[in-house]
Amino acid sequence: MVTPLTMTFNVSAKPGVAYAIFLSTCPCNACGVFPVMPSSPCVTPASTLCGSNQFFELLPACPIINLVGGTTSSTGAANIPIFVPLVSPPVKLAFQTVFLGPVNCVVAPWNLLFSQAWTIGFS
Repeated sequence: MVTPLTMTFNVSAKPGVAYAIFLSTCPCNACGVFPVMPSSPCVTPASTLCGSNQFFELLPACPIINLVGGTTSSTGAANIPIFVPLVSPPVKLAFQTVFLGPVNCVVAPWNLLFSQAWTIGFS
């Protein structure tokens, strides 16, 4: 992606579910090792490679920033514009959304549900 630009993150979940979007200054770590949790029945089934579909895939060794948080609307959606300033290439950042609930989907003991992480390259 060529900067500067505004990206729009589209979050969908049950209505009124709290979420937070995190950014890491390193590429994401597929099948991250922290936290180790069982799979959630509410998202895409686990791959045989990972063994679970629930991982925080941002590398803890790199700076992690909470970009924004909120709750989904009465329709279960949220559209969040995030401005990315002019950057010097090559830059790769990772993004991941973490949900609090819904109760039947969360994986104990953290009471969280993790989306898939994405690494995005900017130039």
